[in-house]
Amino acid sequence: RFLSGAELKPEKISRLTLTRSNQALTFKSWLDLLKLPPPESLTTALLPEFFLGRLDNQANSTLFLLLKVKQPDQGFSGLRQWEKNLPELFQLLTGRTGGQIDSLAPVFQNQLKNNLEQRVLKSGDETILLYAFIDQDTIAITENETTLAEIIARRNN
Repeated sequence: RFLSGAELKPEKISRLTLTRSNQALTFKSWLDLLKLPPPESLTTALLPEFFLGRLDNQANSTLFLLLKVKQPDQGFSGLRQWEKNLPELFQLLTGRTGGQIDSLAPVFQNQLKNNLEQRVLKSGDETILLYAFIDQDTIAITENETTLAEIIARRNN
């Protein structure tokens, strides 16, 4: 279970299912197709299922990714090693580049918000990407703090 079915109007969450030859892709196979392979430490820490979603509200739509981990410490470490590829992944998904960032060496920073440790990539004051463990075995990656807050609210309902 990734998200509860609770509806928090007016936001709507849609699941985007990625397939090839009518077969749902695993996270690793999807990234292999995009030529953005994660470090092996992340791959071995993750379960193959993932949730690619879109949050639609009156202002805009944002994408998010939920990953399940079987080894949280290794998952976090692997994700930190993969940070340099996260902006490119979301740019491929959205077509948006966000703010001006150094794509060769993006710098994520630690942020504590609502008792949740987050890794955040910013351009000036604008959040480009952030990720956090929203529970012991689920990592959420998204483009803004509002989307992360909505995911957490639904997860807790």
